[in-house]
Amino acid sequence: MGLAKLLSDLAGTPVPQFLKRDGLSYEAIKGANGAMDVNLKDAGGGVNALAVNSDGSVNTKLTGRLVNEPFTGSTTVTHTFTKPMREFFISNDGDSNLTITINNMTFTVYPFTSFDEAFEPFTFVNITTEGPYQAWGRA
Repeated sequence: MGLAKLLSDLAGTPVPQFLKRDGLSYEAIKGANGAMDVNLKDAGGGVNALAVNSDGSVNTKLTGRLVNEPFTGSTTVTHTFTKPMREFFISNDGDSNLTITINNMTFTVYPFTSFDEAFEPFTFVNITTEGPYQAWGRA
């Protein structure tokens, strides 16, 4: 099998590219300054134009996991959150197992380990333990 030939511009400088799945040829990346060619779509599938500022930057809003209502303890408890959570973190800082139950699912967290998962929305967690822990939800 021969090697694929790199793509170059008219001056002979290689252009941003990727090797196609067939492994036999490259395809140029069609974007500004080597960026991938991306279409942002709305919920209906229509393409949204990306608003580029005069300095070339783009305003963005990062979304992610928002920590809510951190708490600690060392005894069995049902913790009720003030709003629905979608994720839960707990660190078992003790030397015995603890269990948590969320949405009728029970998980064991072993000593000196942590648990960090996403769930369907929930408003409370049951924690069964005899040792220290720290925990929080994420909305």
